[in-house]
Amino acid sequence: MIRRIGSILALFALVCGVPVASAQEKPAYSFDLRQFPGAPVSVTDFKSYTEPGGMFKFQHIVCLTYTIRASQPVTSLRFAVSSRDAAGKEYQRLAIARDGTFPPGELHVGHPLNGRKDCVEMNVLREDAPVIAVRLLSATYADGTTWTAPETDLPPIARAVAATPSPLTASPPAWSASSHAHYLAVAYGRQDAHVAIFAPGQTVPSSVIALNDCCAMGVAFDAAGNLFVETSRDGLLVVPPGATAPSRRIPGAAGTALAVGANGDVATAGDSGDMKVHVYPGGAEMGSYPLPGIVTRGGLAFAPNGDLAVADSTSTTLKVYAHGSATTSRTYTVPVGTTLVGFDSEGHLAAASTRGRTITLFEPSTAVKQTSIQGIALQAFTFDVHGRLLLGASDGVYPFGVGGSAPERRLTGPPANSLAADTNGVIAAGDFTGGRVALYDGETRTVIAGLDGVRAIAFSP
Repeated sequence: MIRRIGSILALFALVCGVPVASAQEKPAYSFDLRQFPGAPVSVTDFKSYTEPGGMFKFQHIVCLTYTIRASQPVTSLRFAVSSRDAAGKEYQRLAIARDGTFPPGELHVGHPLNGRKDCVEMNVLREDAPVIAVRLLSATYADGTTWTAPETDLPPIARAVAATPSPLTASPPAWSASSHAHYLAVAYGRQDAHVAIFAPGQTVPSSVIALNDCCAMGVAFDAAGNLFVETSRDGLLVVPPGATAPSRRIPGAAGTALAVGANGDVATAGDSGDMKVHVYPGGAEMGSYPLPGIVTRGGLAFAPNGDLAVADSTSTTLKVYAHGSATTSRTYTVPVGTTLVGFDSEGHLAAASTRGRTITLFEPSTAVKQTSIQGIALQAFTFDVHGRLLLGASDGVYPFGVGGSAPERRLTGPPANSLAADTNGVIAAGDFTGGRVALYDGETRTVIAGLDGVRAIAFSP
């Protein structure tokens, strides 16, 4: 019916001379809008349109939406848009070129009726290649220097395929040493602490780990799929994939804040007894060292290069420590009440004050502010696979385009007291009071219920 109406409108346009552009529906395709590290733009959307081309023929137009992420103006951009299969094999490629002067932070929204400056006339949507990848290939800065993408492309996004549960038992796939990628861990329990493990796409847990302590305050996975559980009294617990009980415990790591780095380093804080941050290189108790700081839940984060950000809730100075160092490498001036920190995949630091309803983004490895977002009563934040900032609030999740100061939309759902984003594009939002987790996968929302007091969530890589 929608396509029939579109055809009628197009015919009307041909007869009356009125331009009409209709967007293709997205659900049949997946979009890989990731950019190489250091790319001076962030691509946030891709749309395909059809327009009447004369003599009852139609022409296809594809358009990009992107934000200039460079710290200086850009004078030229060269994009590649390609159609691929799920394994990353490229079937078709087209180019979009832009020349001009584009200042930092400028948003470009491509549309056929906007002069087609960020569009190109070609049909790239194919039934045999349902993945559309967009990459910036090169850019020229105002000072004459250039940025060029690496020759080797980013690896394909590994979209997890959930096994279909039995209609009689509704038993989900097992969580094991050989099957743990993209699984979701949910720490819950107001009285008795538990951690439930859910396979991709499932609402019935593959495993439930009972803990003899109240309460599990944080969860995180390392690169090998080992689960780390931060408890308020029993220290830090480590659970290998498939295990039903912790394999080891670090007693001195009790608290409310937890961070696990890509290199396996672990940091904990929030123990009212010593009010320090404890760093465990490689996740081992031997060689651990303390850092100063009164840190609460969400106040620790590792950068991709191993640097550790520490948000002292009593200070307006946020400190970053170089990998393996107990000496501050740089500091940031932040609003009062800054208690949440995080890094995106390129090293941009985000610091949020829930009291001041402010979140500030900084350029990688510097104290130069990139963007400041104000006015949202955020409760949690994270970054998705495309580098978008996701803010959790009482009425759902707000995605922000990279460098943007206004939300792209609102993902309507329960309160998002905790947030996690998977590399396959799924966003999880935990609702403590409602005892549920909302899963957003594109336009689809699934709710996992019956989890009294959701305290923390995390995806396994």
